[in-house]
Order: sequence, then C-alpha cells, then structure tokens
Amino acid sequence: MEFTSLASVERLTALGFFKEDGAGSYIPFGNITMAKLDLSPKSVSIPLYKRGKGTLFRRDNYMVEPVWSITTDQFAASVAKLFLLGTKNADDTQASGSGGSPFSFTARRGEAFLIGKRGVTIASVKVAASTKTLGTDFFVDDPNIPQSLVSLNGVIILPQTPAGIQDNDTVDVIYTAPTALTRENYSAFTTLNRSGDLVLYFEDESGTDAREIWTMRVQLTAKSIGDFDPTKFREVVMEASIFGNPAVTTRPN
Repeated sequence: MEFTSLASVERLTALGFFKEDGAGSYIPFGNITMAKLDLSPKSVSIPLYKRGKGTLFRRDNYMVEPVWSITTDQFAASVAKLFLLGTKNADDTQASGSGGSPFSFTARRGEAFLIGKRGVTIASVKVAASTKTLGTDFFVDDPNIPQSLVSLNGVIILPQTPAGIQDNDTVDVIYTAPTALTRENYSAFTTLNRSGDLVLYFEDESGTDAREIWTMRVQLTAKSIGDFDPTKFREVVMEASIFGNPAVTTRPN
C-alpha cells in the first residue's frame, strides 16, 4: 500500500472469534468497542564504562509477552462462560405452583427474608391470625419503589422501626409461584484460563474484506466483568496472551 492511499491511515473496527481446544466451533465476542495489543518487550542492556562513568553500549529485546486486551459490551449466552471464567450448567428451572405450606421466618427489624422463588404473588403475610399491611408492616423487594404484592425477586423486608411485625414474631407468607421460570446457570471462576485459537478481523469502511486478520494461539481469560453502573453500559475486558508467532495478513489496498 502506498503512502498516498487513504487506507494507509487506519481507523478500524474489530470482530473476534475464539475456539477453545477440543471445541468444534468458534465463539463470537459480539460488539467489540476496543482491541489493543501490548507487546511488553523484555530487554537486556550492556553498559560501556569509561573513566568512572557508564553509557549504554547496546540494548536488545530478547522476547515479547504480547497480550491482546479486548473490550466488548454484549452479553450473549454463548460468550457468558468466558466472561465468568466458568462453565455452563443445566438451566435452573423454578417449579410452578402454590406455596400451600407457608414460607415462615422469625422477624428481625430492618432485615430481609428470601422466599426462594421469583415472580411470586403474595396472597397474605400473617402473624398468627393477624394479616399484615404491605408498605407499613412489610415491604416487597425494595422499600424505595412503589409497592406491589407481586414480588419479582421473592424478598420480604421488614422496616427499621417495627409496625405490625415485632422482633421474634413468627411470620407466615402465603404465595403462589408462576408457571416455570428458566434461568441460565453457570459456575463462575472454575476455568480461569482457556487455551485455543483466536481470530481477529479488523475492518475499515471500504466495504471489502478485512483490512487486517490476526490468527493465533492464545490463552484467554477475563480481566474485568464490568461495572454495574446505571449511568453507563456494562463492558467486559478479556485478555488473550499470544503463544508463538501469530499469522497476520493485510489487504494491499
């Protein structure tokens, strides 16, 4: 490519695909917001000493420790196990039905009690035969939001200052659970490092094939699973340490 070509000044986006050893296909990373390569060169210096002073005579790089840092903001199911450094288990399915045998707990002011089911509809909250009032005697899920007897997370919270429920009261919660709810289930931090093949495509706006393609053996891990911050979109940072010499191809124009 000539210096006079506009394509010689690069502004590229990235696509990434990882195939773990033993797998038959690649996992796409989704929307990559940043990919950068830190070479981390290691060097040795030879000084030249003369008349009580030293100057640099030679300095050689003898190796590099190249690591790709890849940031993505999409949390698709196929890539979640990579972010969580874990394994995918069988889905967690909540059984439907009613809580005919009540969920019972011993009251403590200002504390929370987990029913153990999600998306439940609370029929009643009682101490002995006395029915208690939502928003006064107890809260559902979060005291800071408008209250409803439909509990998305199955949580009962008691106020800091007791009203109709006193410390050490036995509280019975009658509820119904919805039809079966299914959630993906992972065991996090069980696989801290994954060896495999990584292919990165760097694309420009030309509408042709990728400007640059990197194919390499790597060890993949996650550096950060992102901030749970409502003022910004969550991003994950993965790191891929390169083994050996990657193959790099570039489009000539």
